[in-house]
Amino acid sequence: MYQTYQYSAAGNVMQQAITNLQNQTSWNQQGTNLSQSIADSFGRSEAYKTAELSASNRINALAQTIYGNGAYIVDNAELQTLQTQITTNGQNQTFWQNEINGT
Repeated sequence: MYQTYQYSAAGNVMQQAITNLQNQTSWNQQGTNLSQSIADSFGRSEAYKTAELSASNRINALAQTIYGNGAYIVDNAELQTLQTQITTNGQNQTFWQNEINGT
């Protein structure tokens, strides 16, 4: 009876080892699929980024053709940043001019 129990336990261990190996193989395949999906997604992202930069460069080249050398197109966020910088620079200039004048 003890020997039968050992054989049964050994069979269970062997079955568990086979199941574990099957799971490992499945997980490896899933990992490979996920890695490929991530690589594909990254590749598409880089392609979109390159296309966007290329389009932006073409638009800005067109702006220079239309409006003259040094002209370029900005979006609202960039325009807001530029306006803030101009305002800040003007305030700084006024501050330092007042310092120079002693006022």
